[in-house]
Amino acid sequence: MTIEEKLLFSFPFLGTLVFYILILYRIPFKTKSILFLLSALLTAIWFWFRPQYILHRWKSEPFEDSNVSILSFGLGLHAYAYEEFLNDIVFYRPILHKILRSDPDPKLRIRTALFLGYSKNESDRQVLIFALNDPQFGVRLAASLALLPREYLRSSENFFGYTKFCLLMKQEPDCYQNEKTIREFVDLNRDQFR
Repeated sequence: MTIEEKLLFSFPFLGTLVFYILILYRIPFKTKSILFLLSALLTAIWFWFRPQYILHRWKSEPFEDSNVSILSFGLGLHAYAYEEFLNDIVFYRPILHKILRSDPDPKLRIRTALFLGYSKNESDRQVLIFALNDPQFGVRLAASLALLPREYLRSSENFFGYTKFCLLMKQEPDCYQNEKTIREFVDLNRDQFR
């Protein structure tokens, strides 16, 4: 996370802290009112612009869309439960659903599917199931990863019986990058949701 994002994420907490400190001090009521209104205005601006800022960063950062990269990234997100840090996904949900359903850029659709993998919301699940039939294989792969239940990623034995889990998680340097295994995984997921 960059310094700017840290500041954006921490603003409500800092604002609340400052507000309570001001209440504790004996300052004139008029000054308190002005400061309270200013804090409310800044909070409203923060809630409005923060999602736009993060979406812009997310869309513009470089991204490698090879199947193995998508796989290791998607599995890594689930395995380390990063989704817990994205409680604010509600801000982006309508935009992300629209991108995944109809955006012409496959790289953006791949990113969207991986991003929605953080969330376990039922509406996200329906959009991801829709994406399992995307014409682009990378999008289908990302959607398959996003639909994985968390418990499948806790150990290699649970990962649908695949023996090459070390490849998928890049845990061992001598693992062979097996494209066939990746494609079998996606086909299996599509069959499960038919």
